[in-house]
Amino acid sequence: MRRTSRLPPDSRPGPAPGARLLRVALRLVAMLSPFVLLELGLWIADYQVVDNPLMRGLDGELRIFREEGEHWVVAPEHAQAILAQPFPRSKAAGEFRIFSLGDSITWGYGGYAQSVPLRSYTQQLASLLGARGDGADYRLINCGARSFASLRVSAVLEEVLDYGPDLVIVSFGSSEHLEARTAAMWQREHAIRDSWLGGYRTRLLVGSWLTRARGGVWGLSVEELRHRDAHLDAPQLAPLCRETSVAEGLATAAATRARLGAMAALTAQAQVPLVLLTVPAHLRWPPFAGLPSQIEHRPDVEQAIVQASTALQEGRPREALDGLEAALAEHPGIAALHYLRGQALDATERWDEAARAYLQARDLDACPLRARGAHNRLLEEVAAAHAHVQVVQVEPALAAQLADGIPDGRLFLDHCHPTEAGHAVLAQAILEVLEERGLLPGGDEAVVLEAAGHP
Repeated sequence: MRRTSRLPPDSRPGPAPGARLLRVALRLVAMLSPFVLLELGLWIADYQVVDNPLMRGLDGELRIFREEGEHWVVAPEHAQAILAQPFPRSKAAGEFRIFSLGDSITWGYGGYAQSVPLRSYTQQLASLLGARGDGADYRLINCGARSFASLRVSAVLEEVLDYGPDLVIVSFGSSEHLEARTAAMWQREHAIRDSWLGGYRTRLLVGSWLTRARGGVWGLSVEELRHRDAHLDAPQLAPLCRETSVAEGLATAAATRARLGAMAALTAQAQVPLVLLTVPAHLRWPPFAGLPSQIEHRPDVEQAIVQASTALQEGRPREALDGLEAALAEHPGIAALHYLRGQALDATERWDEAARAYLQARDLDACPLRARGAHNRLLEEVAAAHAHVQVVQVEPALAAQLADGIPDGRLFLDHCHPTEAGHAVLAQAILEVLEERGLLPGGDEAVVLEAAGHP
């Protein structure tokens, strides 16, 4: 007969402590072995996350040129971002050297359907200057780069002052918000890379995958950035652009102000005139984040938007305008309401009022991918405080080309990038300021520098 244990279940002897530890260790090895094998494979393959060339210089350290024989040429690591042609290390007699610095507008962004940059204002200004027939040998060097803003533009300015400029033209503003966010992300990533965790290539791989899944930029190739940006430019995909908090906006504006002041000080010390361009925008472009996620009485605002949109679609702009005026009296800070009001005024041919409404919509956009009016006013403040700094008013120059005075798709490719015809207007406006202020050969440049305290 089979004997059974009479001991209660909880009093039966369990596995020895050593056996339990062995089981735990084996389970741990089973769990970790895929990661260990993956890490080993990544080390053998020498896997690295290659920094995108458009992201370089976010630490504020940036040198875009290197010596090559008797010329300065763009360093290979910046060749995909900077278009500047080689230029002599020594200036020839009669050469008048102009550097243009800035973002994708200066670079000559022409849309993804165009494989090469269009003729930006830099190239068109070179043609205008060459046609003056004043005997000067004008050399214009385009140092614009996509995604650059004040952080990297100020670093480029500090560099080009070593290359004997007679004049520096600077344009940036549309990418301030994006550059600030990208720089913060870059700093976080590199802080991790410098920590003990950063040595594991599995972490780099997983981090790259997660960033791609979130629609970020870290680890993306130029082609993948191109694809992402093409979608980001579509107003219907505006939720991809996270809203800017008030604190974030103030911090970005303070940093921009400080960098502009430093640029003015550096050029004054070098006795080089500085020309700043106000930043234009497609005013009929919808706000990217016209309805912030956190607002009071959201259902009422949404209802007003739906009613105004329906009235506009059905050809009742005056009815839409009445509803929008009432809604704005209660909610004056909503970009979407101002934008719809601009459309209603547009439909009734009240174009001056429409332009002001569109400007308010641009300035209240919670995702500022178009430079706000405050940025252009800041440029004017810097010029007022430094006699060697001049401002070219680009927005009025573009508006003057149109019967209704509202810059839109007739002069813009998207929310902020001018067409080639738009760049021609910029070039002409720059030339007029240079001639009026005596900043070209034969002009009274000494007056400007003396006023800045440099006899």
